[in-house]
Amino acid sequence: AVSEAAPLIALRPNEVERDEHARFVARHTGTEVAAVKKEINRQINRTRGSGRPPSSPPAAEIAEPERGRAGGSGPPPEKIERAQEGVIRHLLAGTAPAEQVELDLFTGRGVEVAAWLLEEARRLPPGTPLPLAGGKFPELEEELRPLALLDKPLDPVEDLLSYLAEKRRGRRKEELRRQLLAAERNKDAEEVSRITGELLQL
Repeated sequence: AVSEAAPLIALRPNEVERDEHARFVARHTGTEVAAVKKEINRQINRTRGSGRPPSSPPAAEIAEPERGRAGGSGPPPEKIERAQEGVIRHLLAGTAPAEQVELDLFTGRGVEVAAWLLEEARRLPPGTPLPLAGGKFPELEEELRPLALLDKPLDPVEDLLSYLAEKRRGRRKEELRRQLLAAERNKDAEEVSRITGELLQL
């Protein structure tokens, strides 16, 4: 989750805002704040060296500026996967139990958005919609406001969380298969045994 969130946080020009986002991600992933900041700084240094935003697509794949953030400056926010967006809508509406929403269910930009929403949701009584005004991150609030007002039926939050948990399991399997290949190439019998055991449990 940190490796996915760091390139997105690095895109933010405001250092104070980057620091706040780093703390959100650290709290929700159990990672040291210093480690998150180090990864963000690594992405920023990569950007300076390449002259291109970290993890950004080629220029031809970037949508028109007017579809991006307020004022039309910078690339548009990365699109969030549909099921993740559904859980985010539930968090905005106060209809998702925050204690059941785990940050590693999300990928890409969804990690950053969900970290902020979970932090805010835990400050409010259960069932309270999130106020998208007067917070620390006005740009993010403005970006999420149309999503909160979207006139479209929501899938049950339990179904969405179950689907995302299955996707997370699939991602873990793929990661373990890559590790298993590396362990087999290195003839590391102990590591092969450990990874095989975890794969069998998934």
